[in-house]
Amino acid sequence: MKETFYERIGEAVCRERLTNGLEVCVVPKPGYAKKYAFFSTRYGGMDTRFCLDGQWLNTPAGIAHYLEHKMFDTPDGGNALQTLSSTGASPNAFTSTAITGYHFECADQFWDNLRTLLEFVSVPYFTKESVGRASCTNSTSGQSKPSEKISTLTSTLIRPCLNPSTSSLRSEAGVLLSIATVSTPCAL
Repeated sequence: MKETFYERIGEAVCRERLTNGLEVCVVPKPGYAKKYAFFSTRYGGMDTRFCLDGQWLNTPAGIAHYLEHKMFDTPDGGNALQTLSSTGASPNAFTSTAITGYHFECADQFWDNLRTLLEFVSVPYFTKESVGRASCTNSTSGQSKPSEKISTLTSTLIRPCLNPSTSSLRSEAGVLLSIATVSTPCAL
């Protein structure tokens, strides 16, 4: 790993890019009681296509947020959030316009929790039943909460000033119609 020391704040960041393109960053914090891990991908609410083996594939609006929820499913019928929480970790996830991120903090069992995080984000588990169930869940999770009303108001005020074809106008959660098009694991 290549280490960069930031003199002004007295901290080092160690970085390495893996052969699969994943960039790993480690910020050592000696003396701290808690440890924190964050895994993100540059695929968020504005993204509706990706390139795989040189071929562009289209996805429905809201797929990043949909997959954020689906990725927690495990083959044993459980949920990675529950697994992480059972060790005392505080896990969570989010989808923004440009990224989807998974993270946890813990005081104990960091390496076990990191292994769990890396397993559930690296090896997705989908069944026909869970895809249908997540479609319904995701369509309601995209509904506005009080804290999101300012964002909605802002986008309503800004929307007329932007190019109507811009992807930044899409909701991270998609809409019921776009999510409903995801019906089988093959659609993913």
